[in-house]
Amino acid sequence: MLQFYSVKYIIFDKEKNKPLCSWVGWRDICTNKMPSHESIDLTWDNVYHYGSIMHGNLNPQFTQRKKGRVFKCGASFDYNNYTFKEWKRPELNLEYRTEYTLTTKSIQEVLEYGDADIAIQYLIERGLAVTNTNVDIGGIKLGIR
Repeated sequence: MLQFYSVKYIIFDKEKNKPLCSWVGWRDICTNKMPSHESIDLTWDNVYHYGSIMHGNLNPQFTQRKKGRVFKCGASFDYNNYTFKEWKRPELNLEYRTEYTLTTKSIQEVLEYGDADIAIQYLIERGLAVTNTNVDIGGIKLGIR
């Protein structure tokens, strides 16, 4: 059975054992089984590569200085920004996590989901029939069986 999952992106400091910044994705995913949580250990050698695929609102920034590399991160909408300097912290010890949480949606939110085929299948699994008569919401015609 299809379920909706919200996505949360986290940069976690393993030295201090706490999350530094996180951002909940604006678009949920819909799938038959819960996606597995993902985590990537960030080091000075791979932070530039993985930083380029991090979610934009975590605001990753990189610079190269004479003393070494600098990595900055933090949610772009608040003032909790973090700066890591290679010469002060030789081992970066950060982790980039992607976590998924089961969420519920209203019928309107399901109809506004990006993939219409998945939205229709989700509604059919919950007892709503898709027909060519009755109510037309967002270009999708619905009727109750």
